[in-house]
Amino acid sequence: MVAGKPVLGRSASVRLPGPASAVIDLVLTATTGLDGKVTRGGAPLADTVVIATPMGAAASNFFVISGPDGGFVLDALAPDTYVVLAMLGGGGSQPKDMFARRVEVVAGARARVELDATPGATELAIRVTRGGAPATMAMVLAFEGRATAATMEDLRDPSRALISGDDTVAMYMRMAPGGQTRIAGMRAGVYTACAAALAGPPDDPATVPVGCATVELAAGQASAQVAVDVPAPSAPAPGE
Repeated sequence: MVAGKPVLGRSASVRLPGPASAVIDLVLTATTGLDGKVTRGGAPLADTVVIATPMGAAASNFFVISGPDGGFVLDALAPDTYVVLAMLGGGGSQPKDMFARRVEVVAGARARVELDATPGATELAIRVTRGGAPATMAMVLAFEGRATAATMEDLRDPSRALISGDDTVAMYMRMAPGGQTRIAGMRAGVYTACAAALAGPPDDPATVPVGCATVELAAGQASAQVAVDVPAPSAPAPGE
């Protein structure tokens, strides 16, 4: 939830606390801005979607498109800590390569960030199983760093927690039909690969279990592989 009004400003984004009724104060403050640039191999990257998401409010997204010089501007952000990412790829379930940094946007000053979307040279093969058998369909998120996640809801934030702002963090999202997928052009580093087995339309993300595994990609490595086993969903409690 977020509120805004011309001249008066915009509130911070607030995540609703749960299904119960709640009273939430949305306080309007003067907005500020964020200037940035997306590059790939040292060259400007134009026509790229750039998304700014407040920490702790993953469903609140503000986005623009980079210009011919790779530059982008967000002119009406409430002061907050944001994850700013450049997204390459299509919408929905199409493959996505994302490159993110953490940025502090403070009152009275414009923030500045550069996103390096340079690819690497490694292709990672990911095999997803559920109970020892290949998953019929799975969603896979691989991101730099080490983290754990128990549900799809957790996947909204663990990668963000690893983003310090000092370096651009790479994240890759893929679908895995038959429990198999490949990610080309990955950069060297330690990654966490998490997967959720999908049996139909997405359920409540907080109830969909995920499995995770880590893999290290060396500089110049041509290929690698990792296996991720997804736990079965927990049985509902009596009476549910």
